[in-house]
Amino acid sequence: MVLEARRRAAECEVNDQVMFRTMDGSDIDSAFRQPFDVVCCFGSLFIWGMEEGLQRLVRLVTPGGVLAFSDLVFAKQPVDPQFLRRAGYSPNEFPTLDQLHQILDVIGWEIVQIWDAGDDEWQYYLEGTGKALDWYNTMHPGIVNPFVEAEREWASSLIETNRQWIQFIHAVARERR
Repeated sequence: MVLEARRRAAECEVNDQVMFRTMDGSDIDSAFRQPFDVVCCFGSLFIWGMEEGLQRLVRLVTPGGVLAFSDLVFAKQPVDPQFLRRAGYSPNEFPTLDQLHQILDVIGWEIVQIWDAGDDEWQYYLEGTGKALDWYNTMHPGIVNPFVEAEREWASSLIETNRQWIQFIHAVARERR
């Protein structure tokens, strides 16, 4: 993703105005000394959990800046226990959209735009997950990784339930004024 972002930044002639960094996301508190106008986090809030992740990320945003993020949320509560078991989720792993708004409200932020991933994006996401898992297996021949198989089961469960219990959302948030 970073390579593609750098390519596009060069194409748009803005590569001297942006910084892309590949790193362990758990290090963000110590990795950055200055805030950014725009902070993006796409599908990685699971590193900390939604609430803690959003709290960490908003600390990196300059006053008047924005946070853009994409992640999974539960489409409704309660979630089918059979789906939770099959997908490997806990009942409180993701917030609903209402809970997401409440989390941001508590930290003084608000969503200014939110939209659900369309069918094409979901298909791309799930196909990408499958390709990443296949790539992992080719890089580690003969090694059975339970995570890889759990991810395949997760993707299958999403497809079979037609995303009834999970939404993939994109959001832009800013500090409440």
